[in-house]
Amino acid sequence: MLAKLKSMFCKKNKELEYIWHATGHCFDKFDDEKVGSSTIKYGWGIYFSYTRKGALEQNGNAKYLYRIPNKALSNNVFLHYSNQLVEQDEIIKKLARKWYGNKTFSKDNFYRAGQGFYNDIFESERQNVTDPNGCAAKYLRKNGISGGIIDGEASSRIIVLYDTSLWSHAECIKIEDSDT
Repeated sequence: MLAKLKSMFCKKNKELEYIWHATGHCFDKFDDEKVGSSTIKYGWGIYFSYTRKGALEQNGNAKYLYRIPNKALSNNVFLHYSNQLVEQDEIIKKLARKWYGNKTFSKDNFYRAGQGFYNDIFESERQNVTDPNGCAAKYLRKNGISGGIIDGEASSRIIVLYDTSLWSHAECIKIEDSDT
């Protein structure tokens, strides 16, 4: 997975060896209750950018940057929101076969991208839980999927971490100390 991340996002730039999150607070442990307090455009999770600039654009009032090295994500599986399910990692394809049924998933005309899969899970799961906040991300995390990747231009590429334990790899940097 690390090689995939590097080939997709790293361009011989040290900054791109990390994913970046901007916030107004410095803390050691991420509080799951805070997820979704500012945005949930692509579902529940901790939103990171592939560039420092992108993180700062997402939160203009930020006082701190957090960065996680891409190598800390190397053994994790990510749902690519824009890719068809048949193009995803084997763990995701196996879960999709289970979700939609092997007969449906195997049809030549079965087209479903990662974001559609996430939305289908959300629509189904929210009816089965008391608190629907994060139900799709938590379902995916329980099934071995650590987050989602949303493609865009370099500064707008987003990774959403469903697995908030990955926050343990985050390093806090005061913005005035960083060379932004």
